[in-house]
Amino acid sequence: AGKFVLIVGFVKEPAFAGEMNGVDVHVTARDKKPIEGVEKTLHVTVLKEDKSVVLPLRSKYKEPGRYAGYFLPTKAGAYTFIFEGTINGTPVNEKFTTADGKFHEIEEPVQFP
Repeated sequence: AGKFVLIVGFVKEPAFAGEMNGVDVHVTARDKKPIEGVEKTLHVTVLKEDKSVVLPLRSKYKEPGRYAGYFLPTKAGAYTFIFEGTINGTPVNEKFTTADGKFHEIEEPVQFP
């Protein structure tokens, strides 16, 4: 995202349908210094098939530069995250998808017994 680095995944991996989770993002400058205050200027849209939800980001306690947007994924498969807003005044519009294989898709849980 321009002069910033966004590392994106799920809060809990592996991620399972029906289990509370969320999008996790680590925001740093190119020199790897964490960027704080992003929760005030950036949000994430989660897409699954023809459904979407816009989530606010929350800073993670005692983890500078780490943010999460929490949701309950109800279906297995590919999810897309679109980050929009600004980071320190720089416009951001970045898309990440599990379908590109850079992080895992939501899986069906194994139920036993």
